[in-house]
Amino acid sequence: MKKKYIIVFENNEVLVSHILSKLDVNILLLYEKKSKFYIVNKILRLYLFLNFTYLIFFKGSTLVISAIANSQLISKLIKIFPFVNFISIQHYIFIEAEINNLKYLNQGKFYCFGRQQSKLIENRFKFQSNIEYIGSPIYSIYRRNNKKILNPKIKICYISQWTPSNLIKFERNQKSDYYLYSIRKIEVFLKKYLKKYNYNYVIALREREKGKEFSHFKSIFNEKNLKIRKDLFNTYKLIDNSEVIISWCSTCAAEAFADNKKVLFIPFKDNHSIVTKNNICLLKNINFEIFEKKLNYLLELSPQKFKNLTFKDQNLIISRKNIYIADKIIQSKISELIK
Repeated sequence: MKKKYIIVFENNEVLVSHILSKLDVNILLLYEKKSKFYIVNKILRLYLFLNFTYLIFFKGSTLVISAIANSQLISKLIKIFPFVNFISIQHYIFIEAEINNLKYLNQGKFYCFGRQQSKLIENRFKFQSNIEYIGSPIYSIYRRNNKKILNPKIKICYISQWTPSNLIKFERNQKSDYYLYSIRKIEVFLKKYLKKYNYNYVIALREREKGKEFSHFKSIFNEKNLKIRKDLFNTYKLIDNSEVIISWCSTCAAEAFADNKKVLFIPFKDNHSIVTKNNICLLKNINFEIFEKKLNYLLELSPQKFKNLTFKDQNLIISRKNIYIADKIIQSKISELIK
């Protein structure tokens, strides 16, 4: 039987290497290239459109998989090619600020983390019929292949949210962007806390090599505690082996929280960056004493007690029934669409 062709926008490592590679399909990758020049962008978009048309009519592709970052382009393609199946797979946590900045969102069938994420989209774009809750594909893959560590050896894991561009912005003007200023404030509090309590800790970096991010943290914390992101699942391994996770609003922290890991989310006064409204796991006050109190309380809580206090909120992010099977759900959905 001849293999079916699937068009994938952008090379998402989880989707391509860990989900689609297990299906008997041919993967056709497309990239939306952009330029700072308006005319060049128009030409690049036309080239992409022609390439897409070729793959539909001459390769027989009837399924397109995308991410929310391509929402404007995909929305247009859905109108032009109504006979093609379009699906979008959520691979990172959405915050209200990101959703509000989107002008378009028509991704066809949208496979979403859970009810809370879906409500953000519904409130912004006033549609809901094409949204289905499936959980997080990357976390499902990791969790199913790695047993939970019941007795973590590390007290605190702080998850970096510094990208190279954000670090450059912060270096130029430290208070010009409240989001960047907030992240830096968390690090100030954490350094003060660790000096007082001397707990063991790790800083989970985003980058896979020593660059601006590594240099930034080296100027604040001990170099031996800085952990380069060696592979796709490295951050999850650090989280697993830590008692409490501290994060502004990172995806892996939200995924871990949904699976009953103790997390302290710190958006401070930015109401558009809140992952959970559960007060045990949320710090909105720019105050070290409150930071200290909340962190100590989380460290003292047993996993069962934490679950009793937060389960409802965990389940809103990712339903408990989907924690281990999101990638399997996606494979099943795709198999049905390409029959």
